[in-house]
Amino acid sequence: ELSYSDEITPETGSGGITRVIQKGNVIEKGACSLTLIQRGKLTAERAKAISGRNDNANVKEGDMYSAAALSIVLHTRSPLVPTFRSDIREFLVRSEKSGSTSAWFGGGADLTPYYLFDDDIKEFHSKQKELCDSYFPPGAEFADTFNYA
Repeated sequence: ELSYSDEITPETGSGGITRVIQKGNVIEKGACSLTLIQRGKLTAERAKAISGRNDNANVKEGDMYSAAALSIVLHTRSPLVPTFRSDIREFLVRSEKSGSTSAWFGGGADLTPYYLFDDDIKEFHSKQKELCDSYFPPGAEFADTFNYA
């Protein structure tokens, strides 16, 4: 069974789309959600928060921003199979003064087990590390600071 809600508003280009799957043979209930914000305007408080987390952020009140987030959660029927959760986010700020754009990315994935199996934990994390290493080899400055698995 598939259901949905929260369509993107055409006038603003902002909003979200959520798709829910339920009553499956393997997945008891799951959801995938996409959220978009376009043409947002930074408040003084938000600009200060961004600048406080990143010394290189040159953002000011009134700068325009866009943001996107994709989230997935899957709950299985079997308590022997963990719940899976994953999300990825992107945040773009365009300086009103200079016209330059700054971008930040984030996200992650994890399992929530009902019963702990050490081999499952090791396999999940080793596969995530393999995936990260395939895009950003160990030893690369970005990889060492970003891809901690």
